[in-house]
Amino acid sequence: MLDAYPIGNILSMIAVALIVVFFVTTLDSGSIVVDSMTAGGKLELPIKQKVVWAVISAVIATVMLWIGGTDSIQALQSITIIAALPFTIILILGCVSLLKGLFTEVEQPKVASKQSR
Repeated sequence: MLDAYPIGNILSMIAVALIVVFFVTTLDSGSIVVDSMTAGGKLELPIKQKVVWAVISAVIATVMLWIGGTDSIQALQSITIIAALPFTIILILGCVSLLKGLFTEVEQPKVASKQSR
């Protein structure tokens, strides 16, 4: 697509550099989050643990990019949906609990005003 522009080669190199930066920052953020979760929420995390999670994430990302094609993208989408399903159920239950709590708050002032009569 970028070949259609007058400086397509330069734009292609810039696009590849931006994609690499995107993957590196995403990998770094993801490994920090996973590392923090496995450390029990501690702020001071061991360096070895950070490196292990970064390497594991990098290997997974590299394999996914190396395999390429629509099969790996569909597999990644399926894995994401399967992993998100339990969390979705928890969120729905949390919404129901919030609504119950809100309705309880609305009903309490009515009960208090009846008792004062």
